[in-house]
Amino acid sequence: MIMRRGRSGPRGASGGGRMRPAFILAELAMSAAMFMIAMFLIVKVMGWVAAERRGAERREWAVQEASNLLETFTARPFESVTSEAASRVALSTHARGVLPGAELKAEVVADGAAGGPGSKRVSLVLRWRDRSGGWAAPVRLTTWLFAGRPRP
Repeated sequence: MIMRRGRSGPRGASGGGRMRPAFILAELAMSAAMFMIAMFLIVKVMGWVAAERRGAERREWAVQEASNLLETFTARPFESVTSEAASRVALSTHARGVLPGAELKAEVVADGAAGGPGSKRVSLVLRWRDRSGGWAAPVRLTTWLFAGRPRP
């Protein structure tokens, strides 16, 4: 008895044989659609990452600018660190360009409860607008000065 090896079902049902061209076109269309969706998502993620990077760079600029201003202001003699002098502290022109809508608030509190007599608390708050037009989280720096103590 001679047995033939073959398929048990209709042509193409067991995975062998010739494929129909319409099936290949459907696969190509589906893979093209999936590729377009993947590219769309990649572009969206790259845009989000770039926006976050710009926000982080702005925050880094703000911290550096506030730190420089606070250090410059507190390097003065103890008697000249006053509220009036704090109102004249201003951002650099470059920082104003990097930080859109930047606002700086400087405050000096003499003989406060935290520092005690002969102390001054100097605080800087720097805020700016983010890309949506709202306020970004501000940078706040504070230091204390004490009369008669040497500064580093």
